[in-house]
Amino acid sequence: MEFKKNDLVQVTIEDMSHEGAGIGKADGYTLFIKDAVIGDKVEAKIMKTKKHYGFARLMKVLEASKDRVEAKCPQARACGGCQLQFMSYEAQLAFKKNKVEANLRRIGGFDNFTIEKVIGMEDPWRYRNKAQFPFGKDKEGNIVTGFYAGRTHSIIPNRNCLLGVEVNEMILNEIISYMEENKVEDKTEKTFKERYLAGEIEFEEIDRYISRWNNSDDERTLAVYLGLNADEEDVWIDESDEALQEMLDKQKA
Repeated sequence: MEFKKNDLVQVTIEDMSHEGAGIGKADGYTLFIKDAVIGDKVEAKIMKTKKHYGFARLMKVLEASKDRVEAKCPQARACGGCQLQFMSYEAQLAFKKNKVEANLRRIGGFDNFTIEKVIGMEDPWRYRNKAQFPFGKDKEGNIVTGFYAGRTHSIIPNRNCLLGVEVNEMILNEIISYMEENKVEDKTEKTFKERYLAGEIEFEEIDRYISRWNNSDDERTLAVYLGLNADEEDVWIDESDEALQEMLDKQKA
């Protein structure tokens, strides 16, 4: 059966990718479904198709996995920072252990070894003492900060990330209050895409942006750093620089 965009399918999740997307098959066609958990039976809408696999959006959980839990963070689905919040912590540890073991066997070529049980945290929250928060403005012009949505340059407002230390929220509140009171404008450097579409630079400047990203400690993906959305990233990776340039040129008008 040949699937196309917007088709609705029912899928049982059998595995998860290293990025945390659920993996299942519809009539033998492999689909990657964000926010789905191993053991879930879900209804999903196909968003993008390739020759041997595709990507789908979780629409409804028809039968929940025994390992599925309610996400603690209200921004869990939108935010690009947490991929496993819908899976119990015990299942997360088992999933990571199995991934390491599979990679050692498949990639490393090791056979004669044993991996001990993973020792997790007593409380798997508020443990990160470092975070990068981009600043920007929402549609109403209000200053916002938070995290980028997955594979985009859109900020999901969130000053209280449950993985970060609690003092982060207080610091962010103070920064935004100062910016509002003193009318501080966002001086974030424009992305490659923004500058190219504005006619400020030639396409060849993309090489300079890539070099700067390679030599920085920026935690964003290269595509996000460049300002590319998911479709543009796919065209760039699967085809060529020329195909990406053609895609961006169509947006100049």
